[in-house]
Amino acid sequence: MQEEQNTVELQQQFFPISDFHTIMDKWSDLLDHNPTKNIYTADNDYHSFTFSYQLLGDDVLILHQKTHCYAKHRMELLPRHEGKFYTLKYLLNQNKSARLISGDDHYDMYQSTIALFSNYANYVTELPAGYHEENLQIVISHNFIDQYINKQHISHPRLQKIIDEPNDLMFLLPQAPSPIKSKIKQLAQTVGDPSSTPTNKLQILTHISNTLDMLFQLQIENPMEPSSLPVNVAQQVAEYLDDYLKMPFPGMDFLAAQFGISVSGLKRHFKQEMNTTPFRYYRHKQMQLAQKKLQGTKTTVSEVAYQLGFDNASNFIRAFKAEFDITPGRYQQQYSTE
Repeated sequence: MQEEQNTVELQQQFFPISDFHTIMDKWSDLLDHNPTKNIYTADNDYHSFTFSYQLLGDDVLILHQKTHCYAKHRMELLPRHEGKFYTLKYLLNQNKSARLISGDDHYDMYQSTIALFSNYANYVTELPAGYHEENLQIVISHNFIDQYINKQHISHPRLQKIIDEPNDLMFLLPQAPSPIKSKIKQLAQTVGDPSSTPTNKLQILTHISNTLDMLFQLQIENPMEPSSLPVNVAQQVAEYLDDYLKMPFPGMDFLAAQFGISVSGLKRHFKQEMNTTPFRYYRHKQMQLAQKKLQGTKTTVSEVAYQLGFDNASNFIRAFKAEFDITPGRYQQQYSTE
């Protein structure tokens, strides 16, 4: 009973990006605003938080938030059955696990958890006393999805439903792939920068569309319990990576979470079965695919690099040369003269 009395109950409804400043103005008695640095702060007996924001028209709102709870919190986010927009949320840092409740589903949220949901979602977040969290949230309009995202890239049926239909579904990954982690951390560093120019903002929009595209193309397996780990887990991971060659390596934490095994266990099983590491297996297969693409003389080195998920041609050239001791350009020349 005492615990219930010490729980802070909060409710907030989804609001469209265009209403951001209007909503913030309604809370002006509770928040301190530094418009020069695009930062809001609050500190009371129950919690303290600070968040910086970047508002990019009516299509994108980025929030970089740091929270400390002095008491236990129970926060409900209410649906808004009007319009269509989405939130991508990533946990950058935390000192304890949090619990998210969506309908009959309960999730324990840890550092590197990533979630996507629409304004039709209705969920509760429970935070323990003494909880610290740093997160990045990107609110995206449906118009942005239509303009910048190739929906044919969406591979998971739950993601497809969230984007296509009004529903309260949530897509949640307990461990984001390393390339997505990297992109989100880069984005967090830019939020609230008052020196942002229109060129910077265009780069940010491109960065967000690339991050979403990467998320939508993920081939997600249903995580398995460690007790039901199949004997051929190494083969299953290898087959998964075979379908992943046109994207950056997802990272060992992500693979381990997807297949319900520890990172050390995955490394051990894979080494025993494949006589190599998951990354070396992936890179070798990826460079073999690059060879085949380069054999078509009309395909440039830069085009192949882009098709295989590299950020730039230089990194691709370095990886190809490390694998075959020849640059991709030289390899293409030799093949065309044979």
